[in-house]
Amino acid sequence: MTNDYTKDHIIEFPEGSGKRYIFNPTLFGRGLWAELTINNKAGKIVPAYLQKQLNEYFFGLKELPNMYERFSQASKEEKESLKRVSIGWMQLKIKALKSGSPFPNGEKGRPFIFSPGGMYLFVYDAKTKNKLPIWDKLPLIILLDINSNENIQEQHFLGINLHFLDVPIRTAFISELESNSVYDKTNNFLKTNKTYQQLKSTGFFTKNSNCIKYYLSHHIQTKILPIEPHEWGFASQFTFGEFVKKRK
Repeated sequence: MTNDYTKDHIIEFPEGSGKRYIFNPTLFGRGLWAELTINNKAGKIVPAYLQKQLNEYFFGLKELPNMYERFSQASKEEKESLKRVSIGWMQLKIKALKSGSPFPNGEKGRPFIFSPGGMYLFVYDAKTKNKLPIWDKLPLIILLDINSNENIQEQHFLGINLHFLDVPIRTAFISELESNSVYDKTNNFLKTNKTYQQLKSTGFFTKNSNCIKYYLSHHIQTKILPIEPHEWGFASQFTFGEFVKKRK
């Protein structure tokens, strides 16, 4: 049996039953089994108990490793395949976020975690947009603090908007944060363990103060999308932001 989670697989289970299933490595960004239709296409996604049975039968595992674990174990060739799958999945979620559609649900029942040190994306409408020379409608942030400014009466949070950093600086910065991070396997959540106070003491804030922003919670126009652990590196390579400049 193969354990290649990056390719399509078609099996009959149980053998001789005539029931056929297809494993789609891109489904929900982590790979799932679906019923195979008479047209040899993926049909209805099978329930969780059958997912486990099919995984154990074909891969030898009831639970497949998540993408973060798969990347850590993959060969160079497998990482390239996983990268294509992951970027495609991330783009689907961002498209849903921008259009206001529900997220494709690959983690049903997974709790939403909004915690300092995590990376998040959301659609935003700046309260003082008419006064700002430039602002980002789609911030990608590292969350620093929540409701920490006594001078702001509304619910708010402080974040580093990565879109205000040039890609080389952004990549290096995220790499440093990743190397000082904590991974919560149960919730598949990654956050840096560097505190706001620690970051403020570095030269980064002095050189890149324009990326530190306060955001008002009531001005967020969509759900907040957590960036999954294996997506941090990809997020550093792309600018999803939609900058609005003040007209002269």
